[in-house]
Amino acid sequence: MVLGLTFDRADARENSFETFLPIVTVTEPLVFAAEPSTALFETVTDIVHAGDDRLFVVERIGRIQVMQLNGDASVFLDITHLVDDNGFEQGMFGLAFHPNYAANGYFFLNYTGRDVATGELALFLARFTVSADPNVAQPDSLEILLQFNMGYEIHFGGALRFSPVDGYLYMGVGDNSELGNGQDSNSPKGKILMLNVDESVVPPAEASTIDGFNASYSIWGKGLRNPWRIAFDPFYGHTYIGDVGDRAFEEIDIVPVGTQGPNFGWACMEGPLVLYTGWPCEDLTLFVPPAYYYSHDTGCAVVMGEVYYPNNDPAAQSMPLFSDLCSDRIRVLRNDSGRAYAEELGILPEGGITSFGRDNQGNIYVGTISAGPIYKLFIPPMN
Repeated sequence: MVLGLTFDRADARENSFETFLPIVTVTEPLVFAAEPSTALFETVTDIVHAGDDRLFVVERIGRIQVMQLNGDASVFLDITHLVDDNGFEQGMFGLAFHPNYAANGYFFLNYTGRDVATGELALFLARFTVSADPNVAQPDSLEILLQFNMGYEIHFGGALRFSPVDGYLYMGVGDNSELGNGQDSNSPKGKILMLNVDESVVPPAEASTIDGFNASYSIWGKGLRNPWRIAFDPFYGHTYIGDVGDRAFEEIDIVPVGTQGPNFGWACMEGPLVLYTGWPCEDLTLFVPPAYYYSHDTGCAVVMGEVYYPNNDPAAQSMPLFSDLCSDRIRVLRNDSGRAYAEELGILPEGGITSFGRDNQGNIYVGTISAGPIYKLFIPPMN
């Protein structure tokens, strides 16, 4: 496992980057195969399955394509008329199928659009339903669950996943480029929200439930700048978060299953860098330190990947994958006596990596910012 990593953030007050940089091993990259799909896509932002052999590929423009086992793809849902993708960070971000999708046909999307009444830019969480044709959704089944008006055209987050442990829907929301939002418990921005989309799921007693548009949510974690991707360990349920940095560092946070209410420290800290020590940042020990971080010398925006187990064997060493928008390299996070280090797996045929996903068999896929294919990874055995 990769849990049990240590880092004393209180000692980082001196802002010594070199002293507190985590271990990074420089190795010859392992050679993996990256098989491109025959179908082509535009700026892929998510790749998920619905419990069967199909893959659903989310495109930033506001379209979802469904790819069959034979590689053929067709449009599953097109809401480009609702999605505002004008800014570089705007568009449709995440797709999550209800755990009971086979019975109820529900799936969830988050995207940027415009407030109907005011025309303001907003972040939406919406629910849709599949039609009688399993390869076509019903656009008119739209139900807006949450709407957060956004003052700036950046930092929306985008992560959207159901936890395999508690059945909640988790949604990452960026701080919208307002530094105070991450530590403001009255704002959903700079947070990971936990949503009850079924009456049978009862929020934990310690959760602070807030009424949203047509749904209630709880703040599961705070102190984040822009949580673009999160991943759940498929066997154990631990949470892996890629939080896009600002001044100097990109962060990966690991939260053990059962943890409630972590505070990751933004905008008080970024990696080892102390940004502010006034209220509410006086006690740095209250913040959950990153399991791993790297400087902007090697990237610009972290992209958290899926947690991979060779042969889907939970007894094997877990392999949280990650990359960066400014990179063509796939890396894996490893553990050496409680210290995290990154090992390079290989290089994708093209850069601008935006998203990872997995199919129903546990195979890992990667999408990029460019118009083109998605890639299926064949990862070699690792010691």
